[in-house]
Amino acid sequence: MTRPPLSARRAVGAALVLAALLTPSGAAQMDPNDPLMRVPLEHWGCTNCHATDEAQAALVAQRPGPDLSEAGARLSPAWMRRWIARPASVRNAPAMPRLFGEGAEEQRDLDALVSYLASLGRPAGGAVATEAQVIDGGRTLYHTLGCVACHGALESPAAVHGDDFLPHEVPADFVLHPFGDLAGKWYPAALAAYLREPQKVHRDGRMPQMDLSAAEADLVATYLLTRLGAADVAGASDAALVARGREVFGERGCQACHVIGGESFAPVQAAPLTTIAARAHRDPRGCLGTIEWDGPRYDFPSPQIRGMFQGVLFFALNAEVEDPELDALERRVYHLNCKACHEIDHEGGVSEGLRTYFVSLDDHADLGDEGRLPPHLNDVGEKLTTPWFEEVLQRSGRARPYIAARMPQYGAAVAGFPELFARKHGVEPNSDALWPVVDDDAALLGRELMGPQAMACMNCHTYKDYPPLGTPGPDITHFAERLRYAWWNAYIRDPAAKKPGTRMPSFMNGDQAAFQQYAGGDFQKQADALWSYFTLGEFMPAPEGVSKKQSLTLQVGDTPRILRTFVEGAGTRAIAVGFPVGVHYAFDAAKCRLAEVWRGEFLDASGAWAGRGGNSTDPEGALLWKAPKGPLFLRGAAPATWPETSGTVDYRGYARGGDAGPTFHYLLDGVEVHETITPHAEPTPYLERALVLDGLEPGAPLCVRPGAVLRNLAVDGAAQRLVPAADGETWLELVPKSSTLTVTLEVAP
Repeated sequence: MTRPPLSARRAVGAALVLAALLTPSGAAQMDPNDPLMRVPLEHWGCTNCHATDEAQAALVAQRPGPDLSEAGARLSPAWMRRWIARPASVRNAPAMPRLFGEGAEEQRDLDALVSYLASLGRPAGGAVATEAQVIDGGRTLYHTLGCVACHGALESPAAVHGDDFLPHEVPADFVLHPFGDLAGKWYPAALAAYLREPQKVHRDGRMPQMDLSAAEADLVATYLLTRLGAADVAGASDAALVARGREVFGERGCQACHVIGGESFAPVQAAPLTTIAARAHRDPRGCLGTIEWDGPRYDFPSPQIRGMFQGVLFFALNAEVEDPELDALERRVYHLNCKACHEIDHEGGVSEGLRTYFVSLDDHADLGDEGRLPPHLNDVGEKLTTPWFEEVLQRSGRARPYIAARMPQYGAAVAGFPELFARKHGVEPNSDALWPVVDDDAALLGRELMGPQAMACMNCHTYKDYPPLGTPGPDITHFAERLRYAWWNAYIRDPAAKKPGTRMPSFMNGDQAAFQQYAGGDFQKQADALWSYFTLGEFMPAPEGVSKKQSLTLQVGDTPRILRTFVEGAGTRAIAVGFPVGVHYAFDAAKCRLAEVWRGEFLDASGAWAGRGGNSTDPEGALLWKAPKGPLFLRGAAPATWPETSGTVDYRGYARGGDAGPTFHYLLDGVEVHETITPHAEPTPYLERALVLDGLEPGAPLCVRPGAVLRNLAVDGAAQRLVPAADGETWLELVPKSSTLTVTLEVAP
C-alpha cells in the first residue's frame, strides 16, 4: 500500500523516517531540544543495551520488548524464524534488530533459539471459525472501535458498513503500526486472550486493551486470522536444541529487551551511549553500521535514513531540557500514538481517509463529528479535573457512550498523564478556580434553567439512564466531577471558542443573557446556578423535561412530595417526604420519630402500587442516615445509656407546609410536639429540625438525642448544655424556664 507523505511530527512512527528532516540541509535542521529527536532512540531501544548517565536517562527512556514467557503458546515457530532471521522483511522499520548472519553455524543457532522460544508455553488447539456472522461481527468491531487509527483499515468503508454509496477502496492513510506480514503468526485462542490483556505481553503499554469482552475479543481475533492467516500447531521440540537455544538467547543479548519468567541471564555488556554517539558516523560496524559483524544490526530502509539516525543519535544527547517530565510526556504521546485519534496542541486527530470508520452507536444521533470522533485534547489539562482524567485513562471512564470508538487503556504507560497535562496547559494539578457559593436555592434555579422553558438542556444531554429528548450529548450527571469550573465557566459563555464546530448553543446575546427572567438577567449568576445543580452529581433531582423511565419511580416537582406507605426502615406507618433538592426522609408515625434520610431519587412505588401492592416502598437513592433506636428526647437528666424503646407516644397527624415540608404533631411522654424537618443538600447534606415543645415542667431537665453531628443550635425558653456521649455522639440537655420552649437543630448525617 502506498503511503502519502506526512509532516515531520506525524511521521514519527512505523517508519520513523523523520521525513521533514530529510531535506537538502539535513542535520542543519535538527533541534536537539525537540523531544521528537529522541523518539527514534527510544523506538529502537538504544538504552536497553547501552548505558546512559543520569542526564541522558532523563532524555531517552528505555522501551522494553514483548514478554516472551509464553511465546510458544502464542506464536508459531515458522513465523518466529522468519521474524528473527530478518525482521525488516516482516515489518517496515522494526524495533527488532537482525541477530543472525547467513552462515551455517549462525543458522543452527537461529533454529535453536526458535526451538527454545517455542518450548515456552503450550499452544491451545482449535480452528478459526468460518461462520459469516462471526466474521461480520469481528469486521465491524475492528473497524469501528478505533483499531484502524493505529493499524489501518483492512476493508473498504463500503464493505464494513454495507453501504454501496461509501468508498469501495481501502484508504491509503499513514498509520503508525501497520501489521506487516503476520501470516501464520498467531494461534487463534492466544490472539483472543492477547487482545483482552495485551499488557501482559507488551510491558511498555504500546498495545492497549480496548475493554473487549471475551466474546468481542474472539470475534476480532477470528476476523483478523481470516484476513492474516492463523498458525499451525507445531510438533514437539528437541530437548538438546531447546537447551542450546536458551544459551543463544543469553549470548545474543535478547535479555536486554525481553524477559522470560523464571529465567535469569547475564546482563548485556555494551558500550555507553555516549561512546556510540561519538563514533556512529564513522564506524561501519555495530548495529548502525553498514557491514556484517557478529552482533545485532538494524536494517534501515535506506542509507540516507541510516545516516540521519546516526546524526540524531549524536545531536539528541546534547539537548538542554528545562522540564524533563514534560519532555518525556511529549515523547510518550507519540509512542502511544495518541494523536492518531485526538487532536493535541492543534496537531493530529483522525485522518481524513479513516474518518468514515468512526461512527455513532445511536442511529438517530445528529451531532456531526462530535457524535462519532474522539474529542480534541488541545486544552485537556485545563478542562478536565485530575481525578476524572485519571478515571478515563485507568478505569475506562466515559462521558460520550454514544461514540463507537473506545478509549484505549494503557495502564502504567500513562501514569502521571493527568498531572502532566495540567502542568502543560498551565494549571496546577488537582486545583480549580474558587467555586461559587453552592446552596439549595442556587441548585433549584439551575434545575429550572435546564428545563424546557429555559435552556432546554435535556433536548441533548443524558441524565443518568434517562435518554435525551433528541440528539444525545454528554451525560450531565457528573459535570462538576469531570470538568474544572474555571474551564466550564468560560465554555458556557462562548462554547464555539472552546470547541469549534460544537452543536452547543450560546445562551448569550452579545453581552446579555438570553433569558432575562432568571437571576435578574445576570448570566454569571445563571451559570453559577447551573454549576450548583451539577455539584449534586448522582443525587441531583431529575431535571424537568427528562423522558421518564418505564417504572414507578416517583419524581419530586417544585414542592415537597408526601406519600404514606410502607418503608422498610420506617415501618408500615411510614410517611415519606421528598424534596426538590434531592434529599428525602421517612417519618415513622407509629413511633413518632424520624427514621432515615437518603439522597438521590425519591421512591420506587412499585411495592405499594404494582400488582396487589402491600409491599415495602424502597428509597431509590443512597442512604445518608438511619436513626438510632429510641425516642428523640427523654424527661430527666442525661442517662448513662439511651433506651431503645420509646415512652408513650400518640401520633396526631401533620399539617402541610410550603417549601419546608409537613409539620408533624405528636405526644411523647406527655409532651406535645410540633416538628418540622427540612433537608438541605449543599454544601453538604444536613437536616434542620425545628421543634416546639409544650406541656413541660419548668426547671425539670429534658435530654435530646440528635443521633447525628450537631451543628448550629438555637434554643428559646430554656438553659442548655452539651453532654458528650458514647460513640462520639453529643446529647443536648435543656432546662425549660416555662412550660413551652422552641429548639432548632442542624444535624449533619
